[in-house]
Amino acid sequence: MTHVSSMELFLLKKHYCVQCGNRLNRKKIIRIIDENSEEAHKHRIGFVGDIGGSDSGDVKLTTYYLECKECNRTFTVKEQREIEKEKKLLKKEEKRKQKELAKAGHKN
Repeated sequence: MTHVSSMELFLLKKHYCVQCGNRLNRKKIIRIIDENSEEAHKHRIGFVGDIGGSDSGDVKLTTYYLECKECNRTFTVKEQREIEKEKKLLKKEEKRKQKELAKAGHKN
């Protein structure tokens, strides 16, 4: 069985630019950090002692972001999640208001 993180699932979905509405492209940046650096030790926490894990060697960091080729905006995964969460809440609130208006219209 393969473990899929919520971030990986999020990146598999289609996402759209909040500014122009075009589909966003997934991009990634891969950085190799020296094993002796303070940053490498910070990112290695939780992996030392895992099954088959090792606390030696350089650390590979992969960062994903979303890019709109139309308006040249970029969004971190965190930013895009917040944008989509807010849009979802607004849509939910609008539906609730429409239901209330429909109920009020039927009472008259």
